[in-house]
Amino acid sequence: MIPVLFVDDNRELCTLYRSLLSEAGPFSVHTCTSGAEALAWLEDHAPVVVISDYDMPEMNGIDLLVRARERDPRLSFIILTGDGRRETVIDALNAGAEFFLEKGDDLAVQVLDLSRKVQILAGRREAEENASRREKILAAISYAAERLLAGSGWQEDMEEILGYLGRATGADCVYLVRTVPDDTLARPMGPVIWKRSPAYPDPCLCTPQGRTWLHEQEKAALLSANQEVVVRNDELPMGRGGMSLLIPVFLADQWWGILGIGDRSERRVFAAEEIHALRMAAGVIGSARYRMYIEEFFRNPVEESLVGIFLLRGKRFGYVNPRFCEIFGYPRDFLKHGVYPENLIPP
Repeated sequence: MIPVLFVDDNRELCTLYRSLLSEAGPFSVHTCTSGAEALAWLEDHAPVVVISDYDMPEMNGIDLLVRARERDPRLSFIILTGDGRRETVIDALNAGAEFFLEKGDDLAVQVLDLSRKVQILAGRREAEENASRREKILAAISYAAERLLAGSGWQEDMEEILGYLGRATGADCVYLVRTVPDDTLARPMGPVIWKRSPAYPDPCLCTPQGRTWLHEQEKAALLSANQEVVVRNDELPMGRGGMSLLIPVFLADQWWGILGIGDRSERRVFAAEEIHALRMAAGVIGSARYRMYIEEFFRNPVEESLVGIFLLRGKRFGYVNPRFCEIFGYPRDFLKHGVYPENLIPP
């Protein structure tokens, strides 16, 4: 439902327009009979569109537009008037009204026109919000790549990264959970969960029962084929209302886990732009985890090598093995954080 505020000092017209608009489209219409009443209502509500009469006592429609936009610049306005003077139209459009309509005798035609314009404005608002959300997710991905490349600590990094993704998407919960064994790593990881509120329940897919359920469902085939899945939380074991987006995470060509985004709202829609950006996030996470696997796979023979081995990251030692520390007589932490390589190794 598209929330709409209709403002007119004629109470009968308010009742009539509310009824006709509610029948004409997917609109939830609230009415106010003055600009002051409308401003008070807007303090606690966020409609997508305001339809306001121009000619009202004390505060006309343009004054209402200006004051309402000070609180919410995204608010769309349609001005109605029985005065079709050119000056009034220009004033309304200059003040930022998206549409200006003159009241006509054929109310049915006018309501259809209003309905079409409201849906145009709602579609534009949704597209803008999707684009903004996508940009925020991309910024979170950039931050995630930087943190994961630094390699300060998987668990700590992922908790912070999931928080960034949660705030960017406006979700109630974001989590990363394995769907296959991680025994190849010396440090196998459990689920990583970020929740907007501690009261939000832990995602059921983070439990052994949830993972068992997943592998018994056809959704497992979709995820293993690298397809995202949108599912009602009620369909999940122990799920509690709302919607979830499940995105597969791959290590090379192996399905490894799920990046899940949960929302308590039954009306939550995951737009294509948002899904695309979140798939990129899942790719970054999978690449970082795969790099950890490769590093650890080679770490043991390198750690035990009789040859001194070092890895440079920028202008610092990113890694030194025990033999390297023994050759130069410095502890590992000091070499990684207190010594520049050019001061230790002659050109």
